[in-house]
Parts: sequence; structure tokens; C-alpha cells
Amino acid sequence: MVEVVTARDSPLSVEIRWEQRPSELAADWTAGRLLLSVEGQPYWSGDDGTGVEWTWIEVLEFLAINWAALTLEESCPGTINPDDLGIVEDVVARRQNDDDPSFVERLEEEVYEFLERHDLALSVQGMTLPPLRILRQGRQALMATGGKTTIAPWAAVETCLAALGDAIARHLHGCPDPRAVHALARWAA
Repeated sequence: MVEVVTARDSPLSVEIRWEQRPSELAADWTAGRLLLSVEGQPYWSGDDGTGVEWTWIEVLEFLAINWAALTLEESCPGTINPDDLGIVEDVVARRQNDDDPSFVERLEEEVYEFLERHDLALSVQGMTLPPLRILRQGRQALMATGGKTTIAPWAAVETCLAALGDAIARHLHGCPDPRAVHALARWAA
């Protein structure tokens, strides 16, 4: 079964080819290939371009845990300019020799915690995906993908992320695994 997730005016779109495996485990209920595109260009596409094969419950868990941060936080840590969203680690590294070491250490911790809330790629445990950092800026969203930052209407990006969470949640409906029950409850909250 193929499911397409997008929103009008959103540069973000997701296609999921569900491959549910016979099991009672939530991970198996969310197995499939996910093809994430930004501005119509495949970004998370896998080696063959048909999508990344994985179990996607982790994305639902990430969205449920970090929804408030994604929708409410509108700035980068410390004095980092939001225009540097895609290179925040480089900005911190450049400050290593210029700033007080305790300040740099605190900033590194803040950046790490920020990325844990705003980089969708970090939602997938056990696999390395290219970064997809999302930051709300009023009515706009900044989406940093590698070396490029895309500006889009926040409402469209928010709608697409919510639709992605809803698609995964629908696929988990009826799964007896406590992990699924917990993820569904948290997403519904």
C-alpha cells in the first residue's frame, strides 16, 4: 500500500510504501519504504531512489515528543543566527578559540538538545539520514537540508508533519504492542 503525505504550498512531501510484517511488534507494523522530498527533489531516497527501508514508529514517537518544540520554538540556541540552521555545529566549532570554554561547552549542549528536537533525521535510531532541520519563524518555516535552507509557509509544513504523524498512527491502529499504544496515546494528546 502506498500513502502520499503532503500539504498545499509545502515544499515537503513524503511517500510511504507500507510493508507490514506479520508480527505483534509496533516496529513491524510500520515497516516500509519512505521517500521524503523537498521542493520536489528526493532527499531521503535510499540507494535505489525508491525510498529508505525502515520501521517508522520512531518518527511518530519523535513528532509526539517534540511537537511543542517544533511548533513553538522560534530561535536557535544562544546567539546563533537562524540562517545558520544547517551549519550550527560549524558555528559552534568556529567559536572554540574565540569564546570562553565554559560558554562554548554550554552552547554545544544547547545545540545538541536543540537538534534532538528539530532535526527529523535524528528520529531514526540505528540509521544515518541526511539532516532535515525544521525551525518555525513566525508564519514561516526554515527547513535546512544539508547546505540548503528552504523557506516555506509554516502552516503548510506543520500540516505536512501532522499528516505524516497521522499516517503512521493510522498504520499502528490495533497493534497490541505497548510501544504502539504509548506512541498513539502520546500523539493523540
